[in-house]
Amino acid sequence: MNQIRELLSERVKGFAAVVSVVLIWSSFNIISRSGSLHHLTPYDLAALRFGVSGIIALPLFMYRVPFKEWGRYTVLALFGGLGYCIFSYAGFAFAPTAHASLFISGGIPFWAVFLGYAFFRTSVKRITIIALAISGAGLILIGGESIFSNKTQDQWIGDLLFFAGGACYAIFGLFIQRWQTKPLDTILGLATISMLIYIPIYLIFLPENIQNISWHQIELQSFAQGIMAGLVAGILFAYAVLRIGPCESGMILALMPGLTTLGAAYFLSEAANVETIIGVSLVTIGAILGAKARNNEPTQR
Repeated sequence: MNQIRELLSERVKGFAAVVSVVLIWSSFNIISRSGSLHHLTPYDLAALRFGVSGIIALPLFMYRVPFKEWGRYTVLALFGGLGYCIFSYAGFAFAPTAHASLFISGGIPFWAVFLGYAFFRTSVKRITIIALAISGAGLILIGGESIFSNKTQDQWIGDLLFFAGGACYAIFGLFIQRWQTKPLDTILGLATISMLIYIPIYLIFLPENIQNISWHQIELQSFAQGIMAGLVAGILFAYAVLRIGPCESGMILALMPGLTTLGAAYFLSEAANVETIIGVSLVTIGAILGAKARNNEPTQR
């Protein structure tokens, strides 16, 4: 009985952690839009994310992790840090924020299930398949109007970049589960190694506009990008993956597009139409079904 209670407690903590990630990342989307409106380039946003989080993480990572163990953390940084952020920020040059929320967070659970089965033969629960189908319908409905009324020829490039960003983060989650790395060390390594690789490239080769931005906007973006999104959300997501797995964690992330849409309606006065409300409901139902998947559920192999 005590073991059952302990297991349930761990799952509850995992769900609480990934729900917190949803709240942080939904707020992050709105704040990132503010940054783009203030003429911060995608390269500037990535520099603030990796620079701030890396400076904080570097001494802690060096203290906690011997250099000989940096190999795995480098792989995690390439996917969960550099790959995810570079694809995502690059997508903003072609497609709007709504597409980012749709294809990144909505793509993570699909990639987690597909890649987990393809490479690790991870079992896929029937309820997870049903949940993915329901959430997928909601995600398509939310983004359908903007996708099918596309008037910009290159917008599909941004969608593919966002989807690639979701794939990178799904791979990041799968490796966390396979290697069972500690959440704190994982995110410290991701921030440290991403900074060591990206910042020199940014300073030497990439265009920057950060010198023309107000200190208020830089402080806001530094906190949102570097601390909340770069460190806090990453630690919580890594913790959730270890407790409930990458697929179920990814399903909860499917709440992000709907929550971001509702947040935009409240904070940015962007009215939510009937299609959006129905889509949000479908995504919510799918996420709840995915979260309730049990280990004793028959699986498809």
